[in-house]
Amino acid sequence: FQPRLDVFDQHKFMFVGCCVAESVRREEELQLDDDPTLRELLDAFDPVNPIENVVEESASEKLVYVSLGTVFNNNAFVFDALLDAVKLLEGRVRIRALFAVGKQVIKEYEASGKVVPGNVILRAFVPQLAVLRRARAFVTHCGMNSISEAVHYAVPVVCVPIQADQPLVAERVCDELRLGRRFDPMRLDAHELANGLYEVLT
Repeated sequence: FQPRLDVFDQHKFMFVGCCVAESVRREEELQLDDDPTLRELLDAFDPVNPIENVVEESASEKLVYVSLGTVFNNNAFVFDALLDAVKLLEGRVRIRALFAVGKQVIKEYEASGKVVPGNVILRAFVPQLAVLRRARAFVTHCGMNSISEAVHYAVPVVCVPIQADQPLVAERVCDELRLGRRFDPMRLDAHELANGLYEVLT
């Protein structure tokens, strides 16, 4: 995943990939017990990614996970476009979507009476590794941790990079490695997002 790998001396540098201890994964699974609705949602989906040695998907629905991380998750306009995209996917592919939107957006949505599709669950925070084990697509801001975890669990991505290193990471993962589709957050179109998500899911 490292860009310009050729400039690193292979005798001095070793790239080992995502380093997530099994104990961390177990802790995240246990956190689900604090949220029965979330536990019920995730229990409906078997782990589907190659690291779990699952050969084929058993569920007819696909789990889509949406998160903009913890720093840039106050961009409600991105979540609004993604909610519209989920609505547009009805009839094309059966999904259930889990949005981790942060405390501020949850408050905004509650105050405004925002209506979300019935196949969407909103949470301020979720244990990401527990979700990625089961996800068929990940809509992400392209933070390096999130992308590393997505690559580790072989989850294709829809990237909406906000700022900092995220545009560079999105270019690398989508344009060069072809592991997903990327979108400009300032030019989001629900129809284009729906098409990108459909492409990634299928």
